[in-house]
Amino acid sequence: MKKWISTSTAGMGDRLVCFASSLRRDENALINWPIQKSVLGVGNAEVNTKPTHGGERPFDHLFNYEGHITEYNGISINGDNLQEIREKFGVATNGNWRLWLNNEEMEKYGYQDYKYNSVPQEIRNVYVPIFQRIKSMVQDDIKEEVEKYLHELDHDIVGIHLRTFDGKHYFNKDFDNDHKGVINLFKSAMDKFPKSTKFLLATDDSRAKNELEKDYNIVELENRGLWDQKFDLVEALVLSNCKHLILTSMSHYSELIWWFAGAHNNVIPLYPKVQIQKTGTIPDWIDNSLFTNEYI
Repeated sequence: MKKWISTSTAGMGDRLVCFASSLRRDENALINWPIQKSVLGVGNAEVNTKPTHGGERPFDHLFNYEGHITEYNGISINGDNLQEIREKFGVATNGNWRLWLNNEEMEKYGYQDYKYNSVPQEIRNVYVPIFQRIKSMVQDDIKEEVEKYLHELDHDIVGIHLRTFDGKHYFNKDFDNDHKGVINLFKSAMDKFPKSTKFLLATDDSRAKNELEKDYNIVELENRGLWDQKFDLVEALVLSNCKHLILTSMSHYSELIWWFAGAHNNVIPLYPKVQIQKTGTIPDWIDNSLFTNEYI
């Protein structure tokens, strides 16, 4: 069996979905998380000056896992020599952000990214234990921080990850974003809960909190900040303990929260159709019937 090296260079959700996929094929998979800036801010000078999702620290800063490497058999790992490593040592590398399925599963189900409640139980049974294994690798100081937050939060708080795909941070700065439509979509989901409900909000858009807290009881974790991998992991783990979740489809960070939560059915995945269509990035393998809940 080939040795696998997980080499994703994207955000927290993408990297851990990639790692989970590698662990399925090789339970002792290696992992390389380089320190580099994200490509998500291309064309935006303000974003390009920040240490974005590419990472501030490597994998071993967050997880207790012996498989983190920066070189393989004396060869330093970077984008220029991965092919050499693959050919010379017969290893396989996985930088693909999609959840990996074998040929039989692909033929039976097709891609399962972003599908939440529609993901077959057979696939959940495969990947829930893998994501639980990843959770078990988390460094003790992070686990302690998560427990501290959980002790302070109400037991019935509803977890929300709201990603607006705002052009300022995720696409060209002149991108025509439907921010209001996305916020309204989340409001329609939040209205399903009693008026007294507290919502634990994680969002990449400061306007979202300002808008939602006018009508809802919004809570955020202390010291919340963008571009911080450690905080991203802490927040994902805290949110995964919420009994009910409202999540953004087309975001692997949202999906990571759901897998950490055990891939349960107490989730409302929101597909902001109009906004996503503006990006031109609705994948052809996503079932269009999912995009029916603009107004829930």
